[in-house]
Amino acid sequence: MDKNEAAAILGLSVWDVAIPQGFVDQCREKLSLDDYVPGHFVWCYDDAAVFGYPRPLSARGIEILTRYNAAFGTQYQTEFRVID
Repeated sequence: MDKNEAAAILGLSVWDVAIPQGFVDQCREKLSLDDYVPGHFVWCYDDAAVFGYPRPLSARGIEILTRYNAAFGTQYQTEFRVID
């Protein structure tokens, strides 16, 4: 299953499979992740989000986003249904 299929199954309306490089770099550098970060997310524009937000597709994505919120003081939602 690819990321577009996963996003559709999860009921997302508007998303991009391209993740901002800054988000990926911050995850790798600040969180010391070796994971392939983009594989766990789409960038979602549902709920009229002009700039979008990271939408986890997997349980690992939720873990990464939870750590990201703690490290950067962001408040991205982490309570999502995911595919695993």
